[in-house]
Amino acid sequence: MKIELHNEDKIVVQLTSMDLKTLDITYEDMDYANIETRRVIWTLLDEARRVLGKDISTTERMLIEALPSEDGGCVLYFTVLPSSGCENSGKRLVMKKEAEPILLYTANCDSFIGAIETLKGCRNKHKGFSSYILAGEYYTVIYPKLTQSEYFITHLCEFCDIYESDIKKISEIIEYGKYIESFSERGDSGSSVACAENIASRN
Repeated sequence: MKIELHNEDKIVVQLTSMDLKTLDITYEDMDYANIETRRVIWTLLDEARRVLGKDISTTERMLIEALPSEDGGCVLYFTVLPSSGCENSGKRLVMKKEAEPILLYTANCDSFIGAIETLKGCRNKHKGFSSYILAGEYYTVIYPKLTQSEYFITHLCEFCDIYESDIKKISEIIEYGKYIESFSERGDSGSSVACAENIASRN
């Protein structure tokens, strides 16, 4: 087991296949809804406190992301999320094994443009995004790469309100909203977003 402090808010825990066997869990079985997974998470956080000499507060919102490793083990990222102005969920600990979409929304055109410009500047952190207009509000669905969700929560909450992984709301937006092709970007196409100054005249 290897425990490192990536930065002030993120801890990285590398587990070998032997570590997983000792903890009596597999990567495939990891699910925070499962009591055994929660037992492992608390065990790892206690060990991280001991190794790093750092007070890790579980009363703050925390994102736990898990990635499989080639040796049969896995890597866990524990990230304390900002709460000021960005909290929209009663959940304190959220675990992800793959990146789930994030939904942004605002009725302010300038804020929408600011969010799009931020997304354009961090293409290495997402797999693409799509934008829509519905009932006079601007919505953008972001598909972040795993371990990058907190980046968007931190950097985009100043522009827009955020729904994390609200699949029902996202489905509603995609079905009933007006798709804005020029303010969307597929991560695998490299297509650029249109000049932001033109949006007001088009809508």
